[in-house]
Amino acid sequence: MINLNGRRGPRNLHPEKVTLVDWKQTVRRIWGYLDTDRRKLLIVFGLTLFTTLATIVGNRVNGIVVDQFITKGRLRELFIVSGLLAGMYFLSSIFTYFQTSITTKVAQRTSAAIRHDLFAKMQRLPMRYFDTHDNGDIMSRLTNDVDNINTALMQTFVQLYTGIISVVGMGIAMLLLSPLLTGIVVLASVATFFYSRTAARITQKAFTIQQQELGSLNTQIEENVSGKQLVQLFDHQQDTIDRFNETNARYTAAAYRAQLFSGVIGPFNNMTNNFAYLLITFAGALAILRGGTSITVGVIFTFLIYLRNFTGPINNILNLINTLQLSLASAERVFQVVDAEPEKDAANAVELDPHSGQC
Repeated sequence: MINLNGRRGPRNLHPEKVTLVDWKQTVRRIWGYLDTDRRKLLIVFGLTLFTTLATIVGNRVNGIVVDQFITKGRLRELFIVSGLLAGMYFLSSIFTYFQTSITTKVAQRTSAAIRHDLFAKMQRLPMRYFDTHDNGDIMSRLTNDVDNINTALMQTFVQLYTGIISVVGMGIAMLLLSPLLTGIVVLASVATFFYSRTAARITQKAFTIQQQELGSLNTQIEENVSGKQLVQLFDHQQDTIDRFNETNARYTAAAYRAQLFSGVIGPFNNMTNNFAYLLITFAGALAILRGGTSITVGVIFTFLIYLRNFTGPINNILNLINTLQLSLASAERVFQVVDAEPEKDAANAVELDPHSGQC
């Protein structure tokens, strides 16, 4: 809404700041929407468990192949084992497809339910709510914020579960093979964890501000496009452009800070992993040359694969923290509207009979 002097009208008198103080309650509310799909989620978790275990077993078998078959020229056994691994990987791919399909259906159904509840609540809100809140911000909660929740349901939660299983499984497998090489992997992972944790604290606030500025940007677009004739009538085109540029600049700066802080996590993790590869190869080769150890070329080969499959899920989990924070911020914005006080009938209100609109 624009008044005659070109400034904003009475909207957004009580802007709501988004915080993640009560993120546990937000997660519980989202989980409440998933209550009817618990069986499907259990199937997804079971499929994820199989595919993760297949990766762990397959990587270890690859190391055994290097030691027992390739170096000793046992080609017949090599072809048999390779065929079994190919079959296991093919079955794992099929399970991954069903996992993705089920997850997508659950996420879309849940997003539709949240969007329905949000829109239904808007029909019962008093006019005072719409007079004191920007239309664009409300539209942003119906579209952008619900889409962020959908993204979290389709990708984030499943990937978090997969990552946790992978880290635990790979950690146990590596420890059984070589405590020495496992220590190198753990040190690299600890360095990655503490760095990423510090960066995540910074990005949390940045992503929250980004969503707030996006709502303000949508508000100006919606109001100025729908009120284009009014803007032109009072010759406020330049003033409108200036205010839009200011909001656009704030959103750009907030998005830049959020993406910048989250973007430095990946390069640091890659550098740490490369150093870990070097140390594993050096320590393993030194142990083989000295003798008196169970470390072999196959074990080193297995560890190099395990390192990728161990640190990869950790990096994914740390990177998913940003997406999860953005999704939780969006969910809180949605639930702010859902929890808004609906319009109440007066004590002496008379209930009207239903009408069909016909005389």
